[in-house]
Formats: sequence, structure tokens, C-alpha cells
Amino acid sequence: MDKPMIPPDGIKLVEVPPESAPKSRLSPELVIPDKVVHVPAAMVPITGVISTTPSTPAEVGAGMWVSVERAIDAFLAGGVDSLHTRRAYGRHLRDAFALLEIDDIRDLTGEHLAAYRAHLLEDGRGPSTKTQALAAMRKFLRWASATRTTRRFDREVLQATLKSPRAQVINPYTVLTEPEVGRLIKATNTLRDRAIVMTLLGAGPRVNELVHLDVGDLRHDADGGDILHIREGKGSRDRLVPVREDVSLALHQYLLGSGRTTASLGPLFLAHDRAHGGREHRRVGVRSIRKLIKVLRLRAGIAKRVTPHSLRHSFAIRALRYSGNLVAVSKMLGHRSIATTQTYLNHLGLGELRRAIPPLPVEGLLGNPEQN
Repeated sequence: MDKPMIPPDGIKLVEVPPESAPKSRLSPELVIPDKVVHVPAAMVPITGVISTTPSTPAEVGAGMWVSVERAIDAFLAGGVDSLHTRRAYGRHLRDAFALLEIDDIRDLTGEHLAAYRAHLLEDGRGPSTKTQALAAMRKFLRWASATRTTRRFDREVLQATLKSPRAQVINPYTVLTEPEVGRLIKATNTLRDRAIVMTLLGAGPRVNELVHLDVGDLRHDADGGDILHIREGKGSRDRLVPVREDVSLALHQYLLGSGRTTASLGPLFLAHDRAHGGREHRRVGVRSIRKLIKVLRLRAGIAKRVTPHSLRHSFAIRALRYSGNLVAVSKMLGHRSIATTQTYLNHLGLGELRRAIPPLPVEGLLGNPEQN
């Protein structure tokens, strides 16, 4: 009888387990072709190609229902910083999936995306709204692919199925003339209201950025002037905006009149409504600013519709006319891309276009209204 083999010291016998069972393939509807063919986006078959990137069961949540509503909520919470963008994207995405009648995000295909774009192009919404809706879907699908919430849609597929319509959108900005700017400032009857209007016209903050200014955000810089520290503006970006002496004087007079200094804590602009005493910080609200601008517009005898954002547009136009420095104005406005600031150039060019129009030979025809 053979004796069992005893291994030398320091060596252990390891029992080899039986060969593991082969892994099961994905269900037929989730099988992705292995061959990748790179072709121009315009030639990608939008109804046949779903993805060119292999996925694992964990990536698509095999056997698990992935709620569209939960996926949208997670995307908005973690993938979009701006509050206003979250609201707009959420509205577009929920409308899209309701239109496509999809509850499980894994059911979304390239054919669905093509149908959604075709529906957008046929409805009565403006080009900018359609562009935003398509951008929301593209960003959502990239996020869902990166977080393995759904199958991965390749860039070519997204470009072919969710391509933005080619249209140049010129927004008819409402801006104030120089006489209207002067009348609006003169229409204020309190130090606070004057400081608010002059800050909007002299620094160009968004209304949400204005109401979130604290006293400590008014600072003295090394060059001897004052600056406003805009904290967490659009896109959660900070910026420093210099202000001229007239705006700085209005702000310091308001602080002095309200019994404060630049060393004080709390909000810069205080509320004056009846309920302000019950609030902890007494910060003025966006609705109050909008109501104030409406009252001042009527008091100043300005016929056009004026909002706080109109004063931001007025600041941009006046700054471009005064300096001609597109980059500097873009930084003061807090634009992510200088292309956004360039839209104001269309309005600057209207004066040149107007001067290029020759007059009609109507001298003496329009002077007497009784002849009309």
C-alpha cells in the first residue's frame, strides 16, 4: 500500500476547486454587437443602433426595474448645480418620458430618442426651448450611462437622435436708454431702494445674486476701489465685480442710514415688508425686488416693461458701449462662455444698421396730421 506523499516543510497542498459554471449571456434584447464601426454622425442608423459599448448586467441593472422618476431626481440632485436649470431640465425630462410612455429607463432606445426629437420640432415652442429640452436629454443620458443607470448611448447616437435644431436665436432684450436710467434712479425715495437700483444698473448681478449679497461681500480692493463678491452665482461660480464710486457711495450711505458698517454681519439688503421682523435674517426677497422695479418704472414714466433682468441687460449694453471689452464684460456678468456675451453685440449693431438706412423723400408729406 502506497504511503501518502508528505510535502516538504513550508509548502502547502492546495485543493483545486471544480471549474466554475459558465456565465449566462444577457437577455436577447440587451445583447450588444461586439464590432464597432465608426461612421459620420449623419450616417448612424438611429432606429437600429442603440449602443456600441458592451454592457454588463450590473451596468443595466439586469432583472431590476429602474424607475425613470427616481433616475431623474438623482440626476437633478447630483448632476445639475443651478436651481433654475434643475427646474427647467426636470420639466423637460418628465415631459419627454411621459410623451414616450416609458416608466423603466432601461426600455429607452435610439428609436424613442428620434421620435422625441421629431415631436419637439413639430410643436409650437421656440427654438431656444427646443434646444434646451434636447440638451437636457443628452446630459441626462450621459449621466445615466456614467452611473450605470441605463445602457450606454454612444456620442454618435446622441448626436444623430438628439441634434439641436440649427437656428440663430436673437433675444429681444429690453434695455433702458440713458434718460430712462436717470429717471429710474431719481424715482427712488429711500436709501435702500436707490442702492438696489444702482447696484443692478452698475454691477449687473442677477436678481438671485443680488438678494444673497451679505454686508461682508462689499469689499475694498488693493486698487483703492470697492468690489462686490458674488458668491455661488449661476453654475455655483464665484466672481468679483468692481463698482464705480457712485455705486459705492450709494451702498455706504445705505449702510450708514441703516445703522451698520462694512464690518456688520448679515444680509446687505434688508426687507421692509410687514413680516420682516419675524424672519431671522430680514433678507429682502426676489419677489420684493421685482415689485420694487415695477413701482419705480411707473413712477419714472417708463412705458416699456422693465424687470430686474432688464437692468442687467442694460448694464451689459452700457458696459460694452463704454469699454468695447467683451472679455471684461463677460467676466463681470459671470458668463461661462464668451459666446453668451456676444449676443449683446447684435443689439450694439442696431445703431449702425439704422444709420445705414437712407431716408425716404417724404419731406412735407407727414408734417400736417389733418391730411392723414
